[in-house]
Amino acid sequence: MSSGDEHAARCIAELAARHPAAVSLGRYASLAVRIDAPLLRRLRLALLPGTDASAEADLWFSGLSESRGDEGFVLDPQVAVILRDQLARERLGSGGSALDAAWQHTTQMHAGWPEALRLEETLTYLALRPSDGAAEALEEALRPAMIALASGGHRAVEVARWAVRAVPRLPAAARDTDAALALLLASSALIGIGGRAVNPADGRVIPGDLGWLLPASLLDKSTALVCEVGPESLLLRPPGTEDAAGSQVTLPITRPLFAELSWTVDATRVTRVQAIVPGTAMPLPAGWRELRLRTLTGAVYRLGPATAAVAMSLEELLEGCVFVHCGNAMARGLFVSDDRILTTLHAVSEAVREAANPSPIEVRKGTHRSAALLVAADPRVDLALLAVNGPLRSGRTMPRAQAAPEAGQSTTLLVVEESSWTSLAYRVTAFEVSTSASGRTYEGLLEIERDGGNPLPPTKGLSGVPVIHAGEMVGMVALGNERDLLYAVPAGQIDAFLSWALLPDGQEPDVLVAYAPSDSYGKGEELDEVALERVRRSLQVARLRPRVTAEMRRTRDDDDARALNSARAAVCLLTPVANASGSEGHRDMAAMAFRRWVDPGFPVAMLTYRTNVPRLPRPLQAAPTLSLDSLDEETLWLQLQHTLGSRPVDAPTASDADFAAAAHYRLGLSPGEPSEVPLQQRLEAALADAASREGIDRAALVERADMAAMLMLPDGKTLADLRRVARAEPGRRAVYLNAMPVQYARLLLKRAWFPNAPPPHVVIRDQEWPTADEGVDALVTQIVGRVAESADAVAAEMRWVLSRATADYVVVFATRPFPDARIVSGLKASLPGALLFFLGLEQDVAQAAAAAGVTVLPGLQDASESLRWVQNYKRMLEGVAPRGRAGSAPPR
Repeated sequence: MSSGDEHAARCIAELAARHPAAVSLGRYASLAVRIDAPLLRRLRLALLPGTDASAEADLWFSGLSESRGDEGFVLDPQVAVILRDQLARERLGSGGSALDAAWQHTTQMHAGWPEALRLEETLTYLALRPSDGAAEALEEALRPAMIALASGGHRAVEVARWAVRAVPRLPAAARDTDAALALLLASSALIGIGGRAVNPADGRVIPGDLGWLLPASLLDKSTALVCEVGPESLLLRPPGTEDAAGSQVTLPITRPLFAELSWTVDATRVTRVQAIVPGTAMPLPAGWRELRLRTLTGAVYRLGPATAAVAMSLEELLEGCVFVHCGNAMARGLFVSDDRILTTLHAVSEAVREAANPSPIEVRKGTHRSAALLVAADPRVDLALLAVNGPLRSGRTMPRAQAAPEAGQSTTLLVVEESSWTSLAYRVTAFEVSTSASGRTYEGLLEIERDGGNPLPPTKGLSGVPVIHAGEMVGMVALGNERDLLYAVPAGQIDAFLSWALLPDGQEPDVLVAYAPSDSYGKGEELDEVALERVRRSLQVARLRPRVTAEMRRTRDDDDARALNSARAAVCLLTPVANASGSEGHRDMAAMAFRRWVDPGFPVAMLTYRTNVPRLPRPLQAAPTLSLDSLDEETLWLQLQHTLGSRPVDAPTASDADFAAAAHYRLGLSPGEPSEVPLQQRLEAALADAASREGIDRAALVERADMAAMLMLPDGKTLADLRRVARAEPGRRAVYLNAMPVQYARLLLKRAWFPNAPPPHVVIRDQEWPTADEGVDALVTQIVGRVAESADAVAAEMRWVLSRATADYVVVFATRPFPDARIVSGLKASLPGALLFFLGLEQDVAQAAAAAGVTVLPGLQDASESLRWVQNYKRMLEGVAPRGRAGSAPPR
């Protein structure tokens, strides 16, 4: 058992001794990705009757969580493994499965959560549930994500980012499926997350269906690498002019490069998937034979041994070492690229501890000196990345080991002095240990001690010293203690850190930095530069790119419009002097409220600085609020990275067949069974049966009625055309359907986007079309007012936002006759992001629609068909959830 597992078991045991019901509640909640208060309440009342609310509080504030916020907490990964294993074995007093019972309540409470989170919870449940068809069920559950990844574009990138975070934390039964491995490999290759995202595992082969997941652009480009095979390692490196073509292999260019390695040892074939880092040696076992390499495209190479040694000498390794000075601290550092240096964070912490008066960072190599800038950091592993732009001559990039050293394995500390260097013999005494320093606990470290009588140099100043084994770096010294032990960050954690820290400039997520109206000091246009600089530096260190800064605000229109449409997240800076006297503060708030209105998952962080939180638009009220007055720099960038650096990923749009299957399943119907009973009657019977079940609430019944009504909507070309127009360029989104009820259009939109939520919409009823340009402007003003009301923002500033925003929303016009081309053109120009959805009763509008650039959806056989449809829909609603009927009692 690792030290992390022991720590998790100890935390569970300590909580069980104080409050055993809290541990039981945590066990039942362990299927959830994020455990929220409503779920805890539901589980306690349903599965722990008689237990009071103190169990919820004790669990919420216990040491079992990895992180905690206002919306819930996330279990520590090792704690989750133990609790889920216990849950899978537990039987309730009734004899039923505790796992099934917990899953039933979790899936009901999280029915409205983002699809990506529900998918992760579903995979966790399927992996824990014993079943002969578990592998097939897991593969089927992952298929929508794989389809989205294969479709390419922005959605594929979002799915890939979800996969590299979610798949490694799934239970082993789900994580080890071919579908999960294929999804993880393809995601890592697509977004370049780094080799440590995919842990090499013996017995794993590149899945045969990986090719269709990867974009053709990745497989069409290739790179040639020279193979150097030694008795104990394989090195792939870029070719030189003297290298023969026969010693080369060709790999498709992915980020990182992937290949399947296999060899024979004692008549046993060993296979593993390997992330390839050119220039870094990969260890091979003693006595290997028949080494083969298979690429993502299926090409197979037989590799033979070479006589040249792969490992670097200590003199060669020394070329990559430098000195790092910051304030009173001195440490070592290592080149990881031509102008980037890796070191420990605590050694350069004075550079960020006080944003207004930071200590400069200086890097020295021999007689050369250069200033350096902190460009990325992760306090959780005490690593920092520096950028240098000076006279330093880039040294060699030190090769990092692919596997962790074993306990008792001899290593070397490469201790660089001011004018010389020393190699000292040490041995690794433990792996994956934890230790504390300066109030922080570090996990997964190497513990090393001096070997034999070798004297231990002073611990101070050893920070950043590389730990070498067999010519490769297995770790970097970070900490020491009073027992003459050293602790090193292992190469695996270093690789994981560098996978995002070395992202090229411009590939970081964009962040819109906005300012809220709050001018209690009456300073008007003046900005609080101290707060702004803190936010800017924290975003940069968190590898997030601020798009609107103080300099850019002098040319607001172009810069704000670009940031409004391209930003992946936003920061709202609430300061007493934040640009409040004019309209720009209101404009910022309108822009952020609009983005949250069209996309509730859009990440936003509210930052307060010497002021109280002003009244915020409704879409922003749920965003987390951070106080700059109480946060140090380290906590600030960690919080910004956590809040803004990731977001939930929606599932891909379901096909017509997928929707039909899901609807029939939800309604308890068999989709393939022939029946002489009309569909409407079958649906009403299914809904009436659902309404008779104990405990079902009105919201669940209305959702089922919506599903039933959507089954009766037109599909095929109608939905395909609607989706195609919705994805068109801004200013070219307009459709017409010969139907009148708004409920019809609302559920048609919901059906087209299923299982995702459709874009939000506003409705304009009984509109008399204007006859002059001024009338078009008045119509636009009416629409802007409706959107501003829905987004709870200032209408005057929302007009500026809507004239430049390209995010999706819908304006439904339930009116007639069909407007002329001039009106439609004016609406498109003023509202480029809107999908204009015209409803009417005319049958023949093809000519007028073509002139106006409006796509006519396949018409209904009879315009009154939509009226009959809505009458049936209302009858179903009234049958299962009549007005005034009370829902089930909310949990206490």
